Parts: sequence; C-alpha cells; structure tokens
Amino acid sequence: MKITAVILSLLTFPLFGQSYNTTVSALFRWDQMDITASTTLNLASAGLSLPTGRSQGEEILDMEFPRLIKPLLLDLPVDSASRLGDLIDRHDLSMVDLDRLIGSAERGSSFLSPDTLSISTVYTMRLYSLFPTLVLHRTAQRAWDPLVKVPSTSYTGLIIIADGQLPIHGKRERSYLLPCFFPKIWDSDMNLLYEKNMVIPEIAKKSGIVHYVSKKTVLDFLGFNQNQDISALVGDKPLRIFAQGVYGIRPTDPIINKNDALLLLSSEENRKILEQGRVIIVPSDSILALTF
Repeated sequence: MKITAVILSLLTFPLFGQSYNTTVSALFRWDQMDITASTTLNLASAGLSLPTGRSQGEEILDMEFPRLIKPLLLDLPVDSASRLGDLIDRHDLSMVDLDRLIGSAERGSSFLSPDTLSISTVYTMRLYSLFPTLVLHRTAQRAWDPLVKVPSTSYTGLIIIADGQLPIHGKRERSYLLPCFFPKIWDSDMNLLYEKNMVIPEIAKKSGIVHYVSKKTVLDFLGFNQNQDISALVGDKPLRIFAQGVYGIRPTDPIINKNDALLLLSSEENRKILEQGRVIIVPSDSILALTF
C-alpha cells in the first residue's frame, strides 16, 4: 500500500502493554476522509530479537492496533457539539460499529527502524464506511421555501470558501472553520440552511453531506475545469460564495450571506443541490489534516 510521503501532522499516543510498549502515530485527512496509522513495537520490551522475532512482532502489532487506535477514533468530531465517543455514550452509536470500522483497516507492509530496535506496521481506514451507521433518517427534509424569492440562475452545486480566520457568531473572537462529519450551514440571519437530515439518505450514507477540498484544488478547478472529481461533485456551474463567519460549540458551521442563501432557496432546482449533497467546503489548508 502506498503511504503519503508528506505528513502534515502526526498524533502520537504512547501506550504500554504488560510486557512490551507500543505506540501509534496517525494522520486523518479530511479531504480524503481516511486515517493512516503507524503502530510501532519496541522489540526488546517484548523479549524479541531478529530475525526470528519479526513475525511475532507483526502479530503483536496486529493484536494491539484496535486498542491503540480507538482513543483517536472516539475523539473524531461528528458535528459542532458531538464526537464519536459522545454518540457511544448516548447509545446513538455502538462500540460494535467502531470495532467493525477498525476491523476493516487495510494492513500495509511492516518495516524496521534504522537501528533495528523496533518494528512498525501501517494501517489505513476509510471513514466513509462509518456513515451508514451515522445516518438514521429515512426521507430527506425539504429546505425551507422563502416567502420572498429573488431571481436566480440554475446552479449545479455549492462551493463555500472558508479559509482564514472568521468571526465566531455570538463571540468577539475569530477562528478557523474546523471540519467535522456533518456540519450545518446557516445564513447571516441565523436561519438553518442545510444539515444532515436534508440530504437524501442513500447519498448521505455513501459520501456524507459535504466534501472538504483544498483551496488549490478548487482554484485549479474553477480556472481550468479539468478536475473530474470536483466536476462530479458540483457540476460545471456551481454557486461560489465566501463564508462570513463560523458557528457552533466547536466552530464547524459556516455562515453565509442571507442573499446568497436566497439564490439557492428561491428555486426548486437549486434546492435540489442541498438535497443531493452537492456541497464543497474549502477550509484553510492547515486544518485539512486533523490534529489533537
């Protein structure tokens, strides 16, 4: 398995077994919705020596991986107020579902450290596989139909640019928009424009409700329209707007101008953009890699 050569940020949990010590380092990319984790075992702590101890070391790492990675997964933000661990505490998510995700990890090759004192194994997990357990609604709620409409062209998708620090609603502070699985979108009058239950369930279960994309990727797409993945998400005529602020206990929700919101809500065709989850959010590149 090919592992990215440039790691923007690593999270390390030092954890110790009864007779050996192991660690895990992990990178979560919001634009790829996957976790790449490297688990490491100190061979001497397990009473192992090379070359015969290598296969035993790999078996120990496979055994320890679920315990090592679980604290990271429990801390992943679902929305502005909840993390996966909170859902489990409320019985909205089962630990069995989390174990199933961990069990689906793709195991890469193992490698020795340069001093041959430790062995590491790399695993990759696709977070999209968790969405079917997090999306519970059966029919999509309709976006509200404004009484006063504005003339609007037909759009094929929505791109919200939210890079840089933005005002936090209700506070005299600014913050970067922080990604999560299911953000909400608000207009500048704080009317709820978009949330998980407004998306067709089959779509939300497969690919979520928003797609986080780097600024460079979006600018390349808007300039040359050559990115087929972006085109498949938002079509060739997306509505492009800038976020005016952020909202939430954790600032995950973009706030857009109410006039921009009306461009979407004033026509049935444009409201379908929300129903189909054809939404891209462009946060600051520095937070596309999740750190704890």
